[in-house]
Amino acid sequence: MKSCLSFDFLTPNVDQQHTARLWIQSVLQIQLPDSDNLYTSLRDGVFLCKLMNDLIPNSIPFIYYENNMDAWTKNIQQFLIASEQNGGLDTFQLFDINDLLYGHDMIAVSLIQSWDTIIKNIGV
Repeated sequence: MKSCLSFDFLTPNVDQQHTARLWIQSVLQIQLPDSDNLYTSLRDGVFLCKLMNDLIPNSIPFIYYENNMDAWTKNIQQFLIASEQNGGLDTFQLFDINDLLYGHDMIAVSLIQSWDTIIKNIGV
């Protein structure tokens, strides 16, 4: 019997992560590393910055490639800021930086493919 206090709803299912992965790969025309885990593929923010620059050219002027938390944080922050300022998204449509840095709420992160429709709808 499953507890009514289950937190399974906080974990994205395989289909959500797979759909997000396929969308990112199709936009960037690349194969993301680590096909089993969207979190490890995106947590340094590099692919997110590349994705934003593909959707909205030159929206992120510099991508940090250092392998440390400070660089990862800067990349994710740039992505989230560009999503609001250039992409016309509201804060409630974005994930929190810690969701991705620490893998807390990957459902929010895995909904990234829905932004394509939003960005196209506002004519960016």
